[in-house]
Amino acid sequence: MPYSTNITEAPYTMSRPTSRSAKNTVTTTKGIPFRPEQVWAVLSDLDAWSSWNPFIVKAGIVKAGIDKSGIGSADPVWDGAESGGAGLRPKAKLRLTMHLDGMKPQHFTPTVLEAEPGKALRWLGRTGLPGIFDGEHRFMLQAQADGSTVLIHEEQFRGLLARPLLAYMGSRLPTAFEAMNAALARECQRRFAA
Repeated sequence: MPYSTNITEAPYTMSRPTSRSAKNTVTTTKGIPFRPEQVWAVLSDLDAWSSWNPFIVKAGIVKAGIDKSGIGSADPVWDGAESGGAGLRPKAKLRLTMHLDGMKPQHFTPTVLEAEPGKALRWLGRTGLPGIFDGEHRFMLQAQADGSTVLIHEEQFRGLLARPLLAYMGSRLPTAFEAMNAALARECQRRFAA
């Protein structure tokens, strides 16, 4: 391998707003000793997240369900036909189950904003109406000269409930991000180590 196999990690940062815009961002970073394309292969394989991801314990791309009358329903169904990131594209709907220590699993259906192989995955999730509690989740993959990748994993929260809900979650969210980052690195190691 032309690059180091050290997996590095930086402490998370949590920025607090200085304006009335109610913006909060949780950012974590991790060095992963594999190329961005390899990290993307693991990150975009949503069907496999349940086997390695301690934070988002179930993930998939969804489509509208069909009720018994044949009329489309609002309830999404898992679309296993689009595994391995094949259906991961802007405007795709995801179905995710998030687990934070000490809290019940949370289910949400965000919309993909960006899915650029080897570079970035972003989605926007909402609780209720826009402006109540919105979260833009980002995974950015930065190629390094030695062939490794720096993962930037962050989420920016907006809306009326952003501050109180983030205060309620406390350090659980950045801790969960760090656990996912470490698990992603381990899964890359498992899949791609020589």
